[in-house]
Amino acid sequence: MTRFFLSVGFAFVLFLVTFFGLVTMIEFWLLENWFEVESLTGIKQKEWLNNFSNMALYSSLIALAATFFWHIFGYFFYRIKSWQIAGSSRLTWGLIFVVMLIGVLVFGWLWTTPTQDEGKLVACGFYLLNAIFIYCVSSWVLSPATVKYAPIGAGLFAPIGNIFMRLFYRN
Repeated sequence: MTRFFLSVGFAFVLFLVTFFGLVTMIEFWLLENWFEVESLTGIKQKEWLNNFSNMALYSSLIALAATFFWHIFGYFFYRIKSWQIAGSSRLTWGLIFVVMLIGVLVFGWLWTTPTQDEGKLVACGFYLLNAIFIYCVSSWVLSPATVKYAPIGAGLFAPIGNIFMRLFYRN
């Protein structure tokens, strides 16, 4: 149970680093300097960028919730005692991933203010990149032991998760 809370805590820390870190700052800079975002509704660029930041936060929260569901499935549904059930863990990971992407895309498309220069499409692309980064990296590095190698690409990043667990969790 302690490991569950540790890995969910690491996922939350990863979320904070991602959202308040370089990814969102780079996206904000790109939208501010590269794209002339003139809203069709008369909103100024600064207000639109505030809207973008809020929507980026909400899409990141959706990705964090998807990560949380993945950890719940990994810890409480796929038990070590029943390896026959654990075979479908990659399918579960993929379904959570697809549902998360659809949720982020629908939410971002509906709540982002439309612009003249395809700013809404670019913003939704950034929302998707943020969500993919949060969900994939946290599930690659911090997946529970029973489903550690279920996420696609997890074999490359599982040693990093082992280092985290050795550093912060003592038996």
